[in-house]
Amino acid sequence: MAGILFLTKPKSKHCCSGTVLLLSIAKHFSISNQIVMKKIFTLAATFLLAVVLLSSCKKDRVIVADNEGYWLNQEEGQVVYSDPSCNYWVVETYNGYNVVHTYSGSQPYEGDLVYGNFSNQGTRQLYNFSGKFVFTGTVTDYWLTYNQALNALDYYCPIYGKNAQSRVFKEATKIQKK
Repeated sequence: MAGILFLTKPKSKHCCSGTVLLLSIAKHFSISNQIVMKKIFTLAATFLLAVVLLSSCKKDRVIVADNEGYWLNQEEGQVVYSDPSCNYWVVETYNGYNVVHTYSGSQPYEGDLVYGNFSNQGTRQLYNFSGKFVFTGTVTDYWLTYNQALNALDYYCPIYGKNAQSRVFKEATKIQKK
């Protein structure tokens, strides 16, 4: 609205100098408004980018164990199958094979020793002795034979394709069956 008033022709000779002064002030405010708007836009864009980046970060829920003695009194098992493309892995205990589900951030490797309650279904804390950390796992199947464990794993993580190789569990070296 102010720009329209400044661009109209003056009505008398005496107001021309005032109009030129008003035009220069308007131009100055227009430039400073553009700079302010650019700063606001840049700050808003930076803030939104920071919010998106920081909200997408996820802290891994790994707990370092202080009470290792407690965990070593729990049921012991050795991981005989673990695949990064599947969140299910197999642990061999004295009572047989167990299928456990975890999220990819805390999945143990084949050969790792793990301690916990593997004798019934449910979500619980488990201890990875090889990695020295506690993580959450869900025992889905327990006390299985070798073939039952293979079938359960095929159910949870099917293998597709023509060249799909059958799974083979690593032999446990630490666990001796009764």
